[in-house]
Amino acid sequence: MVYGENESGKSTLLDFFSSIFYGANKNKNGKEMSNFDKYTPWEEGEYSGKISYELDNGKEFEVYRNFAKKSPKIFDKNANDISKEFTIDKAEGNKFFYEQTKVDEQLFNMSMVIHQQEVKLDSKSQNILVQKASNIMLTGEDNVSYQKVFRKIK
Repeated sequence: MVYGENESGKSTLLDFFSSIFYGANKNKNGKEMSNFDKYTPWEEGEYSGKISYELDNGKEFEVYRNFAKKSPKIFDKNANDISKEFTIDKAEGNKFFYEQTKVDEQLFNMSMVIHQQEVKLDSKSQNILVQKASNIMLTGEDNVSYQKVFRKIK
């Protein structure tokens, strides 16, 4: 489990894990900026990372990924390059982590990586929320309708 204060790097760390295993996503997916663009170094330099991990079956691996390229380098515990032992998809790159765990990127992000969700409301929902908040502040109840009150007063 990863937890900590706001702005302490939790989401960045979790995005790193996802990017190492599946590649840095260039799709914005409704966000202002893609993860690839978000984490690209500001100045010239290598845009890469490395991680070592062990599967439940005891096999150990190390992955080095240059995020500007689709396919990572995968090494076994003896530092042998075993990258070519895994399926390479032209669009998605090396599928090593899926083949090792049967966990695709969507499942990984939905179950192992839980980000704070942005609240997106249309204007009608925003209006209802503002009215409910006002009602709670003024009356202590969220279901008071001022229109009903005015009708009863008349």
